[in-house]
Amino acid sequence: MNSASADVTDATNVTAAGALMDSELSSLADVKALDQSVIAGAAPNFATTNMTDATNKRFMTDAQESKLDAIEASATADQTDAEIRAAVEAATDSNVFTDADHTKLNAIEASADVTDATNVTAAGALMDSELTSIADVKALDQSVISGASPTFGTANFTDASNKRLMTDAQETKLDSVESNADVTDATNVTAAGALMDSELTSIADVKALDQSVISGSSPTFGTANMTDASNKRFMTDAQESKLDGIEASATADQTAAQILTAVKTVDGASSGLDADKLDGQEGTYYRIAVYNAAGSLLN
Repeated sequence: MNSASADVTDATNVTAAGALMDSELSSLADVKALDQSVIAGAAPNFATTNMTDATNKRFMTDAQESKLDAIEASATADQTDAEIRAAVEAATDSNVFTDADHTKLNAIEASADVTDATNVTAAGALMDSELTSIADVKALDQSVISGASPTFGTANFTDASNKRLMTDAQETKLDSVESNADVTDATNVTAAGALMDSELTSIADVKALDQSVISGSSPTFGTANMTDASNKRFMTDAQESKLDGIEASATADQTAAQILTAVKTVDGASSGLDADKLDGQEGTYYRIAVYNAAGSLLN
């Protein structure tokens, strides 16, 4: 029974009839021009016009396609040695074994063990068993070889304040100090050219000394302890010698009377003065000789 306004060309009816609408075809003209079967199992003939190289071309079987799919891109059956070597080197986890590698391998002893004591020692290394504390060696983070300048904490010093390592010069100096050395004993003080406190009459005065008083120096002193502090100063050696040559109580401004009085105190025989002479002659020079009748000198 036909429905009202039935249309056998609408999409629903066409699809239901097992046909295709024109709008479903990419190229209606090519479909209309089709003159051979191209369904599965058919053997259509095609020209080679659109093939890159039209010579000796044909369709492949499923087996041939599977074989082609298994061959990698750019595969070749006539690679040179260099190409093969390069391909091996390029592979993951794969390297070419060279003649040098072969020579090196031949030089390695059978069952070689690079960790045995002999090999470790020959390599200039230490076995773990040779270390007193492998943990400390592994933790080492600075150079401690000769000439290095390592930095250490003071945790293990008896007194950690102001402690450091000493130089060779400092060690040599320390070695030259006697055990239990006491720089304040009399022997060491004397050897150093110093004085013990006990050798000083007044240690307070020595400690208070603020100027040089050695031979040749020119110290300045106050006059507080001088009998007469006015116009006093120290004398030179020459001045002292001059003073020593002047007799006690000597004066340069005596009067004539003073001088006469002084002369009188030393006048007399053997005094060296000629105050009892006249013109240099003794008094007896001017005496009148008186003789007696016998001719004897009476006076």
